[in-house]
Amino acid sequence: MKFVYPAYFCKEDVGYTVLFVDFECATQGDTLAEAAAMAEETAVGWLAISVERGEVLPTPTPIENVPPKNGALVLPVHADTTNACLTRCDEFI
Repeated sequence: MKFVYPAYFCKEDVGYTVLFVDFECATQGDTLAEAAAMAEETAVGWLAISVERGEVLPTPTPIENVPPKNGALVLPVHADTTNACLTRCDEFI
């Protein structure tokens, strides 16, 4: 499945912190490009696990409806869970 969720990209002293608008998940990267890549990876993992658990996924907020937040960039994060490979921790116990 393919999704697009908005996220805040907050410039820090070193790098960027990424905070998702529609679910409680965060990541970071040293550069904006790295933060964007980490955001995609994080979103794929969060969404795939949520689907695996049978949880209802949040409806993505349209990016134009995301309020500004302390000078952060609001960018779309594309997440394709089609080929997500999950390994559950309890399989190794």
